[in-house]
Amino acid sequence: LTDSVPATAAWLSSNTPLFDTPALRLNFAMIGQTGCLTMAQLLAKNNNNAGAVEADKQNCMKLNAASPYFDGGLIRMNTTGTFYYMNTRNNNFSNRGQKGSIAILPLLP
Repeated sequence: LTDSVPATAAWLSSNTPLFDTPALRLNFAMIGQTGCLTMAQLLAKNNNNAGAVEADKQNCMKLNAASPYFDGGLIRMNTTGTFYYMNTRNNNFSNRGQKGSIAILPLLP
């Protein structure tokens, strides 16, 4: 996996998402990027040049328009469990992969 994309409906049908709403999932998948193009739009814009598509600023799947900093804000978690995440942008490079987990425990009585 090397592209940052929100969870698909098929994945959501058999998994519990960390974030409750589609808007919140999209915001964290795209880390606040706007002006994104689909793969078809990127290919058309760049004359099917894969290298140009990879570098295009509107290729949000590669997080090309992302700031190096992202403040997702304070979010109340409503679902308990262990959730895993990874940085797909840095997964392209062998020495910079960031992966982790978030454990959400029930509140004590």
